[in-house]
Amino acid sequence: MTKKSKNTWRSITEHVAKSCQLLLVAKANKGTITGVALGAAAAPLMLPVVGFTAGGVAAGSVAAATQSAVYGAYTCGVFSILQSAGTGAAGAVATVAVGGGCSGGLIGKVVGHFFPFVNRRDKEDEEKETAQCKQSSDEKKLSNDQ
Repeated sequence: MTKKSKNTWRSITEHVAKSCQLLLVAKANKGTITGVALGAAAAPLMLPVVGFTAGGVAAGSVAAATQSAVYGAYTCGVFSILQSAGTGAAGAVATVAVGGGCSGGLIGKVVGHFFPFVNRRDKEDEEKETAQCKQSSDEKKLSNDQ
């Protein structure tokens, strides 16, 4: 085997081992991952529902009531970001999506903690996957030794 093909093989086995480990982590945290995905997708879509529209803050909405009670005429911080996102500013929409993903992930983690069936896995599957990852890791070590 040439040096280049050994490096290629080593790279492939390292990638397989990392992918296998990531898959195990993902399977153990299904609730959190689902929460992040749903939160990130839903947060920007909820802006018009609470009153952050393309034309500004909608009259009679939750956003208008919050602006009136808390901020008055001078808004700043989170309210301003939500207002910008409501108008469709790309950076603000991305910020809201990240915030929604973080919130959704936290909710998913809590749900997974209190309702263990969300993240439950069969022992046989877990043992099988762990053995496969260990085998990939052993193959990696073996290829590094050659």
